[in-house]
Amino acid sequence: MHGLILTEFKEYVVDADHTPSWDDVAHRAEVAEREYKAQTSYPDEEVVRIAQATADLMDMTTREVLVEYGEKVMYSLYDIYQPLTEDDWGSLELMMEVEERFHPTVRDRTGGKPPLLNFERQGPDEITLQYKSPRKLCGIAIGTAHALQKTYDEELSIEEERCMHDGADHCFIRFRRETASLSDPGSITSASDTHIPA
Repeated sequence: MHGLILTEFKEYVVDADHTPSWDDVAHRAEVAEREYKAQTSYPDEEVVRIAQATADLMDMTTREVLVEYGEKVMYSLYDIYQPLTEDDWGSLELMMEVEERFHPTVRDRTGGKPPLLNFERQGPDEITLQYKSPRKLCGIAIGTAHALQKTYDEELSIEEERCMHDGADHCFIRFRRETASLSDPGSITSASDTHIPA
């Protein structure tokens, strides 16, 4: 697991008003002695344990916590990878380029092993995602979509048709753009003009 995911998760826990203390999460997840660094890789099971510990302490499901975290981490990732985006993209266009433009950079620079995200275009305003990973971090993908629709001033319909957390062998998520279609470029707020929250 890429260290940035873990350092950002710690920030999510520390910064949010409704989350438990990081010390409580770290002790419950048995990582109290860990000092995470963004450019280092760590065992996958650590982020899973941390997410589960956070969910238990918040009386939420792990998936709900991952959705919240996914939205938070997307803003940081967008700041890092914005130079690789195009001004005329919307949220769906960015997602379609994850495997071509963004994950290779992660693999080359850090040795990280992000999951294979199989996005398929179903139309100008609809894509689907097939996700299969023993990490079962599909909630992060949904959270990042929440962040992207705000970044690009769009409205997305997100439908999870299958989920590994419900016993399926893979997750299948459908994203539909309800507003700000690329058929009307003037309705899109370009990435370069969008304020990304810190």
